[in-house]
Amino acid sequence: MKGKLLLAAFVGFALSAEIARAQLTITTSGQIGIGITAPDLNTKLHVVHTNYYAGYFTTNANSATTKVLRAEYTGTGSYDARAVYGRSVPMAGKGFGGEFIGGYIGVTATATTSGTGNRYGVIASAGNGSNVIYGIYASGVNGATNYAGYFSGNVTVTGTFSNPSDEKLKENVDSLRAVLPLVTKLKPVSFTYTKDSQYQHMNLPSGAQYGFLAQDLETTFPALVDTASHPSLAELEGREGGEPIIYKSINSMALIPILVEAIKEQQKMIDDLKAQVNSLIQK
Repeated sequence: MKGKLLLAAFVGFALSAEIARAQLTITTSGQIGIGITAPDLNTKLHVVHTNYYAGYFTTNANSATTKVLRAEYTGTGSYDARAVYGRSVPMAGKGFGGEFIGGYIGVTATATTSGTGNRYGVIASAGNGSNVIYGIYASGVNGATNYAGYFSGNVTVTGTFSNPSDEKLKENVDSLRAVLPLVTKLKPVSFTYTKDSQYQHMNLPSGAQYGFLAQDLETTFPALVDTASHPSLAELEGREGGEPIIYKSINSMALIPILVEAIKEQQKMIDDLKAQVNSLIQK
């Protein structure tokens, strides 16, 4: 019995030493502090560390629904409650609020609960800098097909929309010539987008539309037609698999300089005819 008491005392002493070394504090209100003797009263667990990670969570659960760390707000009626909050401002203009790396998807965000009010999948803003401000910066490179942004549905821009057109960014610059005969071959059409269920997740617009058929435009201006890829429904739901929708798209903006040149060529024809008419009248 005496030996057991001595062992218990030793274990207790060792545990107390470890707790003291870890600065583990449990308050009478149930707050736990690690590395801090006075944990924040607004939290159940307050960890302070001077190395790279204040907390490190891992799991090897092999499941499509595995979540290494889960945060959930279970209250009601709070408009601004956050499940996760990240803040890093080591000095003015520095720090990352969050960083996510995924072999498949870096970040996924949804807002689909029922009820009144608007829903925003992502809200991003940036401001108060003395240099260039980017609300969102995205790039897509090194793939068979690359998109810096792909939107399934309508896109509205309240500011201006521009493309890089600086002379220093361009090579092999040449004037357009003899485009009027090609423009006269264009076949503008009116149409509505298909309601076929296999394309439903593309969120194609409804109502009357005006434009060109890519296959027709390709015969006249092939450089304006490209092959596009829409993710499969499985991928949009966060699952691997399914076949993407491959379709032809057109660069409508590039038609503007072609049409301008066609107007200039047509105007020259009109001016030449006017000159001929005037010459005949004067005779």
